[in-house]
Amino acid sequence: MKNAYNFQVHFPSWLKALTVLPFKNNRWCAVWMVCCLPLMVQASPDFSIFYNGTSIQLSDQMGGNDVISVTEVAGSIRFDVPGRTYAINGGLTLPFPVSITLAGANTIVVFAGEGNDVVNIGAFTTVLPNFSVNGAEGDDVINFNGDINFLANANLDANLQDDANSIGVDKIVVGVGVNLRLAGTGNAMLKASQSIVVLTGGSVETDDGNLTVEANQQAAPSAGNFRGVDMTSGLLDVAGDGYLTVKGRGGNNIAGFQHGVSLALTSKISGGDINAVNVQGWGGANTGIRNYGVVVETNSEISSSGASITVIGNGNGTG
Repeated sequence: MKNAYNFQVHFPSWLKALTVLPFKNNRWCAVWMVCCLPLMVQASPDFSIFYNGTSIQLSDQMGGNDVISVTEVAGSIRFDVPGRTYAINGGLTLPFPVSITLAGANTIVVFAGEGNDVVNIGAFTTVLPNFSVNGAEGDDVINFNGDINFLANANLDANLQDDANSIGVDKIVVGVGVNLRLAGTGNAMLKASQSIVVLTGGSVETDDGNLTVEANQQAAPSAGNFRGVDMTSGLLDVAGDGYLTVKGRGGNNIAGFQHGVSLALTSKISGGDINAVNVQGWGGANTGIRNYGVVVETNSEISSSGASITVIGNGNGTG
């Protein structure tokens, strides 16, 4: 819970040195201890940051409903959580924002923790290493708001289904014109308990890595008015040897049109030349109309460069 604070005491190195001297020669040390101790007592940070030169890990320690911004500034990754504090490697507790160089990094982890959190990920001009974004109990949203290119064989893990025993109502959005491009054998995994949305001009693309997109696939489906995988002139693409898997289940609102997988306007699911393309959708379970399993509008398509394609739609509703 937020505000359930622990406290830490930080002793400067000079004070540690003084305390090992004989007390009779160190009367002033006692004075310093009495006067300065209250200044060195501080609340534990809301977020911890682990950084060892190759791994950068941001983790929510206290819970709460937060808006976490992840952006790039001059070759560094910048974390900002308004109103919250952080500590790097157990050091001093400081207010956000904080920037850490991306040079030498091979792993980036953002763990949003408990609560209803929004993670806004901006554009990066630096090619990124392995990147993982997860949450815990609560309703979480991941917004990809800018282009990201990944190093060869680096993976993207935006899996909101593996982070808590009690799965919340989670959503992932790839914004307008936002392109997430993986290289080599890098895999991309996007999973959410409600919906995954790819807006106009947005894309998730791999070369020889697998691309997995799954929405509302947990044992107890999420309730509400939504489409599982909802593409509007978006692209899910495997260029080479990777598997392409897309699964979605719609909501249960009686308004209908609770499609499992929806390709609207000029959307495209495009597989590679060897490994299979599998698309499966379930219309929402309600009495509304046109809860189609898979919808492919006139100018949209599901295709491949030679790999086999399987499309299974499981409809629901009244027609």
